[in-house]
Amino acid sequence: MSAPPTSIHKVDSDRKGADPGLTASHLFLTSSDPDRDEGVLQSLPLGTNGLSLGLCGLAGVCGELERRGVSPFLTTVPYWVAMGCAALLFVTFTARLVVSPRARLRMEATTPQLCFAYGAYQMTYLFVLFRVVKLACPACVGPGIHAGAVLQLVVIGLFLAGCWRTGLKPEPLWNPPTINCAVTAIVGIAALGANHWLVRSSLWYALALQVLFVPWQVWRTVRDPDIAPNCAVSMMQAPCSLNTLTFGVVRRGAKLARLGPVFLGDARAEQVLAHALFAAATLVFWLTLYCLWARRGPIRERGFDLSFVALTFPSCSTAIAGLQYASPPADAAASGADGTLLLLLSIYAFAVASCVTLTVVAVALGCVKIAVNELGGASNSGGAQRVDATTSAGVA
Repeated sequence: MSAPPTSIHKVDSDRKGADPGLTASHLFLTSSDPDRDEGVLQSLPLGTNGLSLGLCGLAGVCGELERRGVSPFLTTVPYWVAMGCAALLFVTFTARLVVSPRARLRMEATTPQLCFAYGAYQMTYLFVLFRVVKLACPACVGPGIHAGAVLQLVVIGLFLAGCWRTGLKPEPLWNPPTINCAVTAIVGIAALGANHWLVRSSLWYALALQVLFVPWQVWRTVRDPDIAPNCAVSMMQAPCSLNTLTFGVVRRGAKLARLGPVFLGDARAEQVLAHALFAAATLVFWLTLYCLWARRGPIRERGFDLSFVALTFPSCSTAIAGLQYASPPADAAASGADGTLLLLLSIYAFAVASCVTLTVVAVALGCVKIAVNELGGASNSGGAQRVDATTSAGVA
């Protein structure tokens, strides 16, 4: 087996030792590697987790839009469609883990360019647990959130160990297995309370990782177009936007429970932190757009592939953070602005949310098209093989 590639974009040229589904444009079957004798389930690529997480993000955007007064018909129905599809993909990928050979799972766990996708799996697990499983088993949510926190520690441990071993420096693929600890705080607020130790420690943990990794990662990615020269660069915006919306959710939960400023203990300090987080999220969002523009040549050359799912959840986090910040002053997650400034913030936030919603839907439909084409191709190939076998037997 060849040495693991040093960056996500090099996986394509080093097919041995890496899951061909990582960057191939195949959602279910990897016809680019015809020698692999796998069923549909085992050939489900790691990037599927990015799509399921993106659908969870789309549901979050729908929920925030409904809070802002958008018609429930335009929010509630898409919310449950997105969460239903996300839950189905999550269950399917979990089945793939069960049936996959141990050697394959070991390779995925020890190769950072593959292991990072399990950060998306862990976040999807928490969202499905809180939004779907909760409907049937409310008592499962509390223990499930603690289990998800443990899973996050396992994933980040495996990922950082792999990065240390291979010398992989911070770049956008670092974000799913590191800042995913913020999702523990998001889902934990309603189930455990805004003042619960796991909620507060998860947010502190996420903010510390943002300070440690994001400046280094952004500096390298902006300066070097060879780092993630595809849509995977979109993950660069994730830490700042996710932490911004998480802090907003924590403030809302604390106000709802009449707990006061539980994170910093001072309302003014928390407002200053909210401004700083939103400013950082907005800056990195526009730097991410710049990086996408700078990589437009390779992206256009590759065409639509599974790296496009990186546009989904990080962008949804940015949209939700903007909608929170542009909320009326009475909202605990708001900026406190009113009048003309609030109007301008709202226009910006709704414009971003609209673009993000259309992007997620387009990416999801693109993945469905790929899946249908690949499954149809596999079926035709299997039929042709059976005909050839029958013909050979007749001749013999």
